[in-house]
Amino acid sequence: MRARALGRGSQFSLDDREFGIHSVFASALNLTSDDDPYPVTLVTQAHHAHPRSLVVELSGDTGFPVRGLSPGTRGEVRSGVLSFSSTGLGPFDLTSAPGFDEKMPQGRWAADTLGRVWDSVVDAQHRKQTSLNLDRLDPGAPGAAGPLARGLSLLSSSWEEGALALVGLGTGLTPQGDDVLVGWLAALATRGQAATLGPGKARTSLLSASFLDLAERGLFSLALVSWVQSWNNPAESARTLEALASVGHSSGLDAATGLLWGLLGPDRR
Repeated sequence: MRARALGRGSQFSLDDREFGIHSVFASALNLTSDDDPYPVTLVTQAHHAHPRSLVVELSGDTGFPVRGLSPGTRGEVRSGVLSFSSTGLGPFDLTSAPGFDEKMPQGRWAADTLGRVWDSVVDAQHRKQTSLNLDRLDPGAPGAAGPLARGLSLLSSSWEEGALALVGLGTGLTPQGDDVLVGWLAALATRGQAATLGPGKARTSLLSASFLDLAERGLFSLALVSWVQSWNNPAESARTLEALASVGHSSGLDAATGLLWGLLGPDRR
């Protein structure tokens, strides 16, 4: 299969190494290696890019579930080229792939700008019918919504207590509580601040822990960074929010919730 690399995150190393495929999805391929505690990811959509990812273009519209590509399939990086054994995928020249924005812009935004951004996220959450909604944070709500709201409330007074309540909370490759924490850490990054979960990351999935590790170091997905960068431009902000909302079932919007809660807190409600 003809393919090429379009963009490379700063944490997708050029070093020679061997790896195995961890999991295969239509537009994402997660890889693990013995010398790295966290996976790296091949993605076919730019708005899914993150610091541990490689954005690739595949010929045709096949996606990743191609013949011979499955968990456990081996591959390697040698001299800056990523290739897979006994498959029709690649090779990918990593050295020619440019980087992308991974750090949050620092500064302050006008109150009316933040209000508009908050309302746009609420509208997006209503349209997508997410279980976590900025305008309906009820600690007594049924299902996952209640514990998530309680965790957000705790974050407002104590990072340690809120993070402990949220890490690993929810289901899926990246539980909702972790997505919220990534957003909260992004809010801190806009102020030049940081926080850490330390060993608490062991309580969640491997993929989610990798995103939390990145966020602790001030590194975030392209979709989240682009959205914040666009806030002062209403039309562009609407476009980047749409891209963010398409990340996962609700991961992008849950991260947006954590970010805005970290900036504005309960007073905005």
